[in-house]
Amino acid sequence: MSILAAMSWVAATLFVCFRTTAVYEYLNTFIPKRLTKMREYEMERKYDYGLSYKLFMMTRHDSFFVRLVTCPYCIGAWLSAGFSWYFSCMEWLPVVYLGGLASYFAVGLALNKMEASSDGE
Repeated sequence: MSILAAMSWVAATLFVCFRTTAVYEYLNTFIPKRLTKMREYEMERKYDYGLSYKLFMMTRHDSFFVRLVTCPYCIGAWLSAGFSWYFSCMEWLPVVYLGGLASYFAVGLALNKMEASSDGE
């Protein structure tokens, strides 16, 4: 049961980080704007409304750390290690990692299909 809990937490955390604006909102609220380049992002967004914060950071401030935190596979690995440790199932780390990623991508695919079918009505 702890393996499923760890996989679920990995998938849910990836979903919140990569499919919602939660990271942007929390960074904007709690971290100084000079550290997050939020002012620069907001200026760029005036000219390109479809620009995401992730894409902005990857193109304008490319570094190892930015690539690390914008990669669902990389973050998934660290989350899997953390949740496997928390739920005391470190020996199942590969299963937690692959299961968490598969769940995250499956939910994303299902949501995309539902949005596409609702747009087609």
